[in-house]
Amino acid sequence: VNYDWSDRNTNMTVKKENYSGLMRELEQREKKVNDIQAMGDKLVRDGHPGKKTVEAFTAALQTQWSWILQLCCCVEAHLKENMAYYQFFADVKEAQDKMKKMQESMKKKYSCDRSTTATRLEDLLQDAVEEKEQLNEFKTLLNGLNKRSRSVIQLKPRNPTTPIKGKTPIQAVCDFKQQEVRFFNPDTSLRFRQQNFNLPDSMWFRSRSIKEKSVLCSTTRSPSSGRC
Repeated sequence: VNYDWSDRNTNMTVKKENYSGLMRELEQREKKVNDIQAMGDKLVRDGHPGKKTVEAFTAALQTQWSWILQLCCCVEAHLKENMAYYQFFADVKEAQDKMKKMQESMKKKYSCDRSTTATRLEDLLQDAVEEKEQLNEFKTLLNGLNKRSRSVIQLKPRNPTTPIKGKTPIQAVCDFKQQEVRFFNPDTSLRFRQQNFNLPDSMWFRSRSIKEKSVLCSTTRSPSSGRC
């Protein structure tokens, strides 16, 4: 819950391992929770004198357990988005390196002067036709990266202390209910700087004027542009 999902140098392997460990622990605890719920239901059916207390306890237990499961959904969603972020930029770096090598190779290969023979020029022309297919394949790769860039979640806006310029769309990654605050996956909201209210610089707002500072339960939906 305390992970900083905007951390650029985060160790995703450790976070994945920690999450897997958490899920294993919850699987072990689930049976105990179910046993307690079943015991409470039986006491209520049997007309236990503390029926109302038992009902209140089992309801609170179910609420807390459901909330834990919702938080797990949040962590899983953030892990997925962070992994997609780092994989995207790794693929971009690989494409940049490949493009640089291609440019250097083509510049060296197709450099000609007056001493270049006609036979050599014909060979180069044939090579150029064949390499055109490779360039078309590379263009397809770049188009794919461009398409992916529209869905990559930025890191900085995921930190509530980051100054926000304008409005940033966010999307709920779990169902959240607390008093008058309610939002449900996949609700889309707006995060923006409020200057006319006595509020912290950065808060979460929904279209129905409900505010909530829950960072774990939401993720920015703005696409990456430049450095994130």
